[in-house]
Amino acid sequence: MAGLGAYLQDVSKAYLAQNGKALARVLSMEGNQGATVCGEALRPGSRVDIVQMCERQLENPVDEMMASHCKCLAAYSQQNYLEAYDSLVTSTMVYLKMFKAADSPWVIEPLYVLIRDLRVMAELADAELRKQGKNASKMSDAGSQLMRCFRESLAGAGHKAKKIVTLFVVNQLFKIYFKLNTLHLCKNLIKAVDSPQVLAFENFAVAQRVTYKFYTGRLAVFNDDYQQADVDLTYALRHCSRECPKNKRAIMLYLVPVRLLRGSLPKPELLTKHNLPNYIPLVEAMKTGNIRLLNETLQAHQEDLIRTGTYIILEKLKAAVYRTLFMKIQAIHKTRSAKATQVPLGLLQRGLSWLGVDMDLDEVECVLVNLIYRKYIKGYISHKSRVLVLSKQGAFPALSTVLLNDPT
Repeated sequence: MAGLGAYLQDVSKAYLAQNGKALARVLSMEGNQGATVCGEALRPGSRVDIVQMCERQLENPVDEMMASHCKCLAAYSQQNYLEAYDSLVTSTMVYLKMFKAADSPWVIEPLYVLIRDLRVMAELADAELRKQGKNASKMSDAGSQLMRCFRESLAGAGHKAKKIVTLFVVNQLFKIYFKLNTLHLCKNLIKAVDSPQVLAFENFAVAQRVTYKFYTGRLAVFNDDYQQADVDLTYALRHCSRECPKNKRAIMLYLVPVRLLRGSLPKPELLTKHNLPNYIPLVEAMKTGNIRLLNETLQAHQEDLIRTGTYIILEKLKAAVYRTLFMKIQAIHKTRSAKATQVPLGLLQRGLSWLGVDMDLDEVECVLVNLIYRKYIKGYISHKSRVLVLSKQGAFPALSTVLLNDPT
């Protein structure tokens, strides 16, 4: 009881002093004794009336917020995540009213904590629901609650500095939407961030900008917009702190496949430095045209690549690897034939067979048709003669110029 009283006294001091950092610290689920204190005081069978206790020690509306927040912390300490989530929604929405009414930016830090904890608690609650064989719905609900936070932060009522919260909320929503695979919901958020209502992008904290560009880069990968993905992920990598190697690795997990598709091959040392050894054989396959190595690598790591969402983009490397292989075969052919630009399909077939990829001539022709259509190769196929007739100039264009997607 005394512990709970002291905890509420800390809340009161922080609120009355308008000390946002201190209030954020005591509200957080992690890094303070709040959860332990509330868990002990409000354990099952306890006679403590938390509503009355908060009314005695705290001013309105903090008393209302803390009555729910203490219930949240107690449930969290007891691993009752469903009850914790519902209580946290109540306390966050009460605090959001306080945030809206405030004419000073001191209210920003506590809202950061509540928003982050709401997303984390929703994930824990959904895991609990799945264990019970029920529909996991709290993450989706958290998205709706955070949209209310987004609208209030975007309005910046009372003090324009409160608009600084917008990008943080957007990033938390990105995490929810990616988790739920509802990526179509990201589009309106990006439009909002680009609108004049939101602060200029460079006004936000570097960490928030990096997170935002990481997710917009991943979204661009999903939408097959590899040029934009390269721009956004490169921005994230360049601005990511050296003290965050895990974050740098997460960025490169998506940036490397994008760069490979566009013909930029990283050095093995760089991939080793960022703990991405699975990409090293892919780079080797790109350099040498070793289609067998590419296929074996994709097969060996298929589960991990699908989980990270990079499998489909890496599968698209096959076209580039075929291009390299056929370019090498043509280079050998021109040293042995006067018709350097006319490569028999049988020769390409034998090159593939040597690498363990068995195709009949019709299948080889299909591969070539696709490569020509997507501008990996300039030329045409003489079906009657079973010959690939290459352009005399630039028969194998740079990968940066190829057509990676079907035209719309």
